[in-house]
Amino acid sequence: MAIVKAFILTYHSGNVTGNNYASNNLLALADDLAYLLAARIPIVPLRDVVDSLLHSTKRLLDKMAVITLDDGLDFDFVELAHPIHGPQPSARAILSHFSTTHDLPVQATSFVIASPSARYQIAEHEMRGHQWIGEQWWNAAVASGLFHVGNHSWDHLSPSVSPIGQRDGKAGAFTHVDSYEDAELQVRIAREYIHARAPNPGTALFAYPYGNASTYLVEDYLPTHVRRHGTIGAVTTTPGVVHDRSNRWLLPRFTCGIDWRSPEELGLILAA
Repeated sequence: MAIVKAFILTYHSGNVTGNNYASNNLLALADDLAYLLAARIPIVPLRDVVDSLLHSTKRLLDKMAVITLDDGLDFDFVELAHPIHGPQPSARAILSHFSTTHDLPVQATSFVIASPSARYQIAEHEMRGHQWIGEQWWNAAVASGLFHVGNHSWDHLSPSVSPIGQRDGKAGAFTHVDSYEDAELQVRIAREYIHARAPNPGTALFAYPYGNASTYLVEDYLPTHVRRHGTIGAVTTTPGVVHDRSNRWLLPRFTCGIDWRSPEELGLILAA
């Protein structure tokens, strides 16, 4: 048995509505790293977990945690001043402080949106024009050793984006990606764009926008066209624990602020 229990934890670094655990995913990440250390639960890269699913002879620890960040906001890597809540530590600074203080390796997978136009429009419509969703830090993040940079689709099928990368113009749910042409754009072309700018093992990993997937993606496109699209595993936002029989195209994750809102609630998840 390659994996007994892997808990994939998901954060959104742009979820800043205050400066405490419940209102700030960055501060929650810092506290959660301390909790995992105290609980003696090791943190491993998501790529290692997926590789273990692919190669059953690759043994990992019996219980482990994985850190992922969705949407690829600049808060992942850059210290920014929030216009309401003031200066914020980046996820990079938090990971670096943890690793240096405890002399332990730690790595997160940051899932980023490929399309520059989509990112610009998302920032204009959803971030009050703050362009906090760039690509200038992707390669530096990989070089730091603290990050893999993964694929969060071409345009997230965001309602803020026009034109959208879906043949009928449907946005707001990744279940709408149910044709080969749309899947090629959202998975393969997006991965190739990200990999060209930040070559790293994480580009072979995909995070479904909105956490959901179409039957076509899970049962046809992803497993059938691996050599073409170069993706080896995909994560949802359905809560659950990864084990050796998990479907690598539907890997579960727990989401900060939804599935847990305090270190105590995280502890209950990890005790499962």
